[in-house]
Amino acid sequence: MFDGVFRAVRGQEGSETAVEIIDDRSTRILNKRNGRVSQVIINTLSEDGDRIDNEYVRLDENGKITRVTHAIYNRIR
Repeated sequence: MFDGVFRAVRGQEGSETAVEIIDDRSTRILNKRNGRVSQVIINTLSEDGDRIDNEYVRLDENGKITRVTHAIYNRIR
């Protein structure tokens, strides 16, 4: 699953997703719609394992970055 190979998204016609490992704490998710990558998400786990930082990168039909947003998810204990 974390091999960077695009796979169909069940229930979403024309959508594919690939997940690859960047390093021991980070993954990259590529979302493809109708044959082109439209979003890249980079997830990074904090060293203590209590937080995930996400960077969401939106791309237009030419592959140009149109928007970058960030989200932080903290573990609730």
